[in-house]
Amino acid sequence: MVLLQSWHRMNCLVETCVDTIEAAAAAEVAGAKRIELNAALSEDGLTPSLGVCRAVRSAVSVPIIAMLRPHNCGFQYSSADKQAMLMDAEAMLDHVDGFAVGATLGDSAIDCEFLRNIAEVVKGHRHELELVMHRAFDQLSDQASGMESLIDIGFDRILTSGGEPTADAGKQQLAELIRQAAGRIEILPGCGVRAFNALGILEATGADQLHGSFRVKQRPFVDQEQIQFLADLKIPSRPNLKAKF
Repeated sequence: MVLLQSWHRMNCLVETCVDTIEAAAAAEVAGAKRIELNAALSEDGLTPSLGVCRAVRSAVSVPIIAMLRPHNCGFQYSSADKQAMLMDAEAMLDHVDGFAVGATLGDSAIDCEFLRNIAEVVKGHRHELELVMHRAFDQLSDQASGMESLIDIGFDRILTSGGEPTADAGKQQLAELIRQAAGRIEILPGCGVRAFNALGILEATGADQLHGSFRVKQRPFVDQEQIQFLADLKIPSRPNLKAKF
């Protein structure tokens, strides 16, 4: 028996974060395969309204990940904040494909109790709904331990820059996270991703997807050329081994 190694190349999956219905539709046209839906990207992204969620659901066919973030005052949430986030999640369950959420404790560790409550609401409603830890992950003092906690809770993906200001600067840590994850949870590099550095991030980390806002001031409020460039990038997958007898 001889093992033959073959390589398959696939396109980079581009997730675009938007805060308008128009931007969501334009991002899909440009090649985005997933939308992270926010309000107020000027505040680093807050929870979108139910009305906007429903309108974007009608406007696009790609998966929608809704942000759960009630304010831009850090990731340590009060009991009232947490209750509001749970109610927002319940209201949007039938209109999105998942949620981006994160919460930390005072010692820069994950608030596991609250995230388990979120997971019970989301996964209990429909198991295929996705849970994504947003860039609150980059506030953690121990990302390796944090990842294991998220896997245990049932999260599907982590959006991270590897603890650095940009994904480009965090390539080494991103590569280590992907090695540690070993397919148990997805690692989504994000922050500062642009056409000029995207391929370098993919090659250095082994990632197969990238996240960015690609914002511009003019309508449709996203740079469609940047999105299309990233969506057209080819990345090598792991080799397939086929037996020949």
